[in-house]
Amino acid sequence: MARLKSHPVFFALLLLLGLAALAGLWLLYSGWSALSAGEKKLETARAELRRELSARPSPTPESTPLLQKDLDRTNAALAKMKADLGGSGETARALRAEKIPGDAVKMFFDISSFVDATRKKAAAAGVSLRPGEQFGFAAYANTFPDDRGLIAPVFLQRQVVKYLLDALIAARPAALLSVRRAPVGSEAAARPQPQRQAAGGGADDFFAIDPAITAAVPGSVEASAFRLSFEGDTECIRKFMNTVAAFELPLVVRGVEVEPVEPGKSAATGPASLAAAFGAAPKPAAAQPGKPVPIVGKTLSRFTVTIELIRLVEPAAKDGAPAS
Repeated sequence: MARLKSHPVFFALLLLLGLAALAGLWLLYSGWSALSAGEKKLETARAELRRELSARPSPTPESTPLLQKDLDRTNAALAKMKADLGGSGETARALRAEKIPGDAVKMFFDISSFVDATRKKAAAAGVSLRPGEQFGFAAYANTFPDDRGLIAPVFLQRQVVKYLLDALIAARPAALLSVRRAPVGSEAAARPQPQRQAAGGGADDFFAIDPAITAAVPGSVEASAFRLSFEGDTECIRKFMNTVAAFELPLVVRGVEVEPVEPGKSAATGPASLAAAFGAAPKPAAAQPGKPVPIVGKTLSRFTVTIELIRLVEPAAKDGAPAS
């Protein structure tokens, strides 16, 4: 007691420090309790969110008609997309009506008949061809392999090539340089070499489209590619592209390359004269009296057009349910 009286300030400070320490402990305890409660609330909220996300609420009487309308609109849009990708008009119906050859012999004669008929069309239209042109099917100029899995995809490609060549010949190019296609079925592994004599120098039937430009989407869209090279003028390429753009078949143009043809070096005529063969320019023809002379003459270009046939892929069945 004597010490308290002799040192009142000191003991007052000790009392204050003790009270401050008790207050600090109380604040720590309160904060820890609040943090624990907050963590419990957060975990409860997370669990509730997980339940909500995993739940599949049943349609109510009010929402059922709206959901049905959305489903009907989606099904109608899907049906229209499938119809559009199946082609439109008589051309698509005629191709779908063609019967797939039943064996390798019939497939061989189908290709042979197509090649002969197309050669005659080209000759009648004045389109120059390579000797023994096979239009992308030189590998089957003499026989067709006994592979039933190859018949259907090659037959489809033959149909598409016929459509493309009919459109190109109608546009009157000066020369058809080559027709190539993406390999299908067992062709992709075997890549058979075409017959040299039939192909006019052994040009390959096949080409591989650049993955950066293809329309194919794994699991959603299949694409079969074709590449046509020909010489013609601007009117020729315009007519051909307009036919493809009509979308009678689900064809998409993936690329067009243009290269000018030097005078006297066209594949359709070869060197125009001995002077042209050595690089001398031919003399211009004399203008006929009373007939206008064009300021810019008609010139040829070498075009390479890459086209794809696209088809939707049906989704795989899930949980044992049949695909729609």
